[in-house]
Amino acid sequence: MKRTDNYQAKLDFWVDAPRIHPLPYGVRIPGLTRIAFHSHAEMNQWKRAQLLKLAVLPPEQWQIKLH
Repeated sequence: MKRTDNYQAKLDFWVDAPRIHPLPYGVRIPGLTRIAFHSHAEMNQWKRAQLLKLAVLPPEQWQIKLH
């Protein structure tokens, strides 16, 4: 029986050799603040405008930085 077929062996393997990966830092989105909306339509209009602004930013500003 292969290790991948035996679920208990797979769990024991993961417990014996855990891999902890650091989470990447998120990129700050410029101009994002807390805003109260009166309707979903207003929120969607604001969100569309923000996405259009992000689309013109250079790609260097959207790279993920590790710890």
